[in-house]
Parts: sequence; structure tokens; C-alpha cells
Amino acid sequence: MKRSWILISLLMFTNVLFAQKKPDEIPLLKYLQANFDSSVIMHVYSTWGYEPNYSIICKTGNGLAYFTYKNPFANFSARAYPDELSKKFFKLSWAYKSIIPDTNRYFLPISNRFTYQNDLWQTIQKNNCWHIKDSRETEQLGSCRFDISDGSEYSFYLITKQDIKELYFYEPFYFEEHCPGNNGRKQIINIINSFRKMFK
Repeated sequence: MKRSWILISLLMFTNVLFAQKKPDEIPLLKYLQANFDSSVIMHVYSTWGYEPNYSIICKTGNGLAYFTYKNPFANFSARAYPDELSKKFFKLSWAYKSIIPDTNRYFLPISNRFTYQNDLWQTIQKNNCWHIKDSRETEQLGSCRFDISDGSEYSFYLITKQDIKELYFYEPFYFEEHCPGNNGRKQIINIINSFRKMFK
């Protein structure tokens, strides 16, 4: 039992360390800023884990580039593997949590052969991504206060040569269902759905 609590504490501590990083302090974001005209990153996480889970689209004069930065061992099932291999995968997954995103082995290009490759950038432009007001600016929970403490959270990093802006939305699908009408939330849901199509 004591060992389990130690592991949980370490996990929470690691999440706090990464959460304290400002967008312009993350090496991967700074690299994208220096080498692409503009980039949009969707980061999906929750209170259970803040580790990097990025889907990335970048624009240059030559076209669009797509990347992921994700834990390759996040969803493996220990039951399906021999004990020794499960322990190895667990250690590798644990090690991922302490790595600050950079152009390392987890930063992987995605082939742009997918059907939705152009749709994503068009959706970002159509929904005026750089001018969306996020839930920190616009949410008036009031009667929309629900007992949710571990829902999905979405951060979007909007990167240009001049700036790195962050948008934040908490459970946008849930709140749009129960408290519809927030224009920024509607726009970000359109963008999330397009990201999901591209990176499924």
C-alpha cells in the first residue's frame, strides 16, 4: 500500500512540474515557432494526467505538415503481455511523464496522405481560431455548474513567429450539451472534431 501511495505522489508531482511550464518555455513549441510560419497544437489531458498528448498541424509557404507528440505506451494492457515485458513498458511509460516536449524520439511526423489533411486547416481558418475567446474568458457557469472534477481538458497552442497563445476549454462537449450558446465553445468543438478526423 505504501508503495502505491509513493507512485501516485510521484505521478502527481511530475504532472505539476510539467503544468508549471509556460508555453514559451516548452522547447518543442519554440522550435515550431522558429521553423514554421504558424502552428496549432491540440493538447488533451485531465486531472489524472497532464503529460503531453499533442496533435500538431504546421503551415509554411510550401504547405502543411502534421506531427504527434504522445506517450506510445499510454494505453497498453499489462494483461496482454508477459510480466517482464509489461514492467518494461510501464517503466518506459513512466519515463515519458518526466520529459519536457522537444524534437526528441516522441516528436513524429504523420504522412499527409489522409483524406482530411486540408479540411483541418480550413476548419481552423473558418472558425477564426486566433480570435476565439476561451472558457477562462467567457464561461459563466452559474446554473451550468455540474459536479465534474476529472473531465477532459483541451489546451490549444496557437503559434506564430510573433507569439504563442494558449486557449483552454474544460469539457466543451458536455457544457455545450447542457449550457449551449457559447460561440467560442462552438468554434473550438468544430476544430476538435476536425483534429479527431485527421489524427484518428
